[in-house]
Amino acid sequence: MKRIEKGTWHSRVEEILCRDFGNVYSKLTGITQHLLLDSTHAYVVTRRDLDSLSEVDIIMLVEEHVASCIARSFRY
Repeated sequence: MKRIEKGTWHSRVEEILCRDFGNVYSKLTGITQHLLLDSTHAYVVTRRDLDSLSEVDIIMLVEEHVASCIARSFRY
């Protein structure tokens, strides 16, 4: 997948996905990676308290969203 410019929220979310979910994330098709990245990015940046979030909070939000996506995939 093409790397996104560093320093953006999108790239921060992408780095967390690659680092924490590397094995799973790398096995997804490019389109699925992009969809997961976009939905996770939207989940993080729509927070009202975005400016006050620490790096740990952001990582937890990414993990929470990915876990919910995985759980939803088993329901269908």
